[in-house]
Amino acid sequence: MPFMSTLIKSPDGKQKAIMSNDNERFSELAEWLQRQGHSLPEIDKILKKVQEYDQRVNLDSVMDSIDRGDFNISKIIQEALAEAE
Repeated sequence: MPFMSTLIKSPDGKQKAIMSNDNERFSELAEWLQRQGHSLPEIDKILKKVQEYDQRVNLDSVMDSIDRGDFNISKIIQEALAEAE
């Protein structure tokens, strides 16, 4: 699935477009990551990494795994942010 822009508020209170999947759950994840204190560039990297994992999952999507608690979002965040360095 291609990514599309989603608007979230930046720390200065302005709305910013970030990359997000057209799936509502990706938008929810972007909002959650923002509440956790991640910057917009970090959120973009994390969402791209989640999409990579989502494409590799055969039976269940990553988002279904997150809902069930089978998916370690902390590990994905660490991996996504480490790749940028």
